[in-house]
Amino acid sequence: MAHLTRRFLCLRAWPGLRATARLFGLAVLASATIAACSLPPFPPEGTTGTGTPTTLASGQGSSLGIAVDATRVYWTNVNGGTVMTVPIVGGTPTHLASGQANPLGIAVDATRVYWTTDEDGTVMKVPTAGGTPTTLASGQNHRSAIAVDATSVYWTNANGGTVMTVPIVGGTPVTLASGQGSLWGIAVDSTSVYWTTDEGGTVMKVPTAGGTPTTLASGQSVPRAIAVDTTSVYWTTGDTIAKLTPK
Repeated sequence: MAHLTRRFLCLRAWPGLRATARLFGLAVLASATIAACSLPPFPPEGTTGTGTPTTLASGQGSSLGIAVDATRVYWTNVNGGTVMTVPIVGGTPTHLASGQANPLGIAVDATRVYWTTDEDGTVMKVPTAGGTPTTLASGQNHRSAIAVDATSVYWTNANGGTVMTVPIVGGTPVTLASGQGSLWGIAVDSTSVYWTTDEGGTVMKVPTAGGTPTTLASGQSVPRAIAVDTTSVYWTTGDTIAKLTPK
């Protein structure tokens, strides 16, 4: 079988800066530097691959959430209140939004970038090509992680203990789950929304259309980031990566 070429996003802190340890959904948090790793083809089993990180942007001021599509990288800068983008092959970083009140999590689909802001409790979107940002939701409580599918945006209110959704075209936000305590990561597939919580160390899911939340795992040690594929759900704990099949 032919080898596959891999490209990954890497986050790196310059000497003297501390990489942020929190993970918001699929967005890995870091400080100041956005980097990419172009890795060689998958090595034979039992060997170790290597790659050289390339700096895509620097001096960004507490970069937090990060997302990627086929051509560009997108991230949030908390201190600068900006949402940024740069081509994955490198180039000049571009502002997609400024004056945002502590932007945190970020997600992207084929046409738009979505993010949450902490200070003023909003969920925002803007075209990937740039334009005027649009507010999808306001009055939220410490929004952190965010995810998007073909029709809706989903986010966690970390302090409010709720999992929320709103159509990507706009509308009234809907609560999918409440009483969840302190929430962290979020992910979505074709049927369900998944998230992690501090209380009880749980991994949860609920249908995207709404319904009764289901506990997939409990007693996990500080579950944080979460991701799903067609068969399984994956999450991080303090020092491990866990997997559950079927999801």
